[in-house]
Amino acid sequence: MSKLTPISLTVHYINGESYQFEFMPHQTLQGSPINPLQQILGSHEIIIELEDRLLVIPMENIQAIEISPPPSILPDTAIRHAEQVD
Repeated sequence: MSKLTPISLTVHYINGESYQFEFMPHQTLQGSPINPLQQILGSHEIIIELEDRLLVIPMENIQAIEISPPPSILPDTAIRHAEQVD
């Protein structure tokens, strides 16, 4: 059985704030990881269950989302193997 790597999710809000969350990937009944990018992109909000509360973030409040490590399955329009240049 392979060891699961935690997923880091950073949400950058339009007001300039950003928050980072970490979670373990869920498993489907067949044992393959659910692609978190597919879940997030098809939704009107991001819903995050924290230890003491439920956080609902409307997509309208988000400027950018970072997921690390990147999912192995990406949309056809994704630019792969890019490097950020500051």
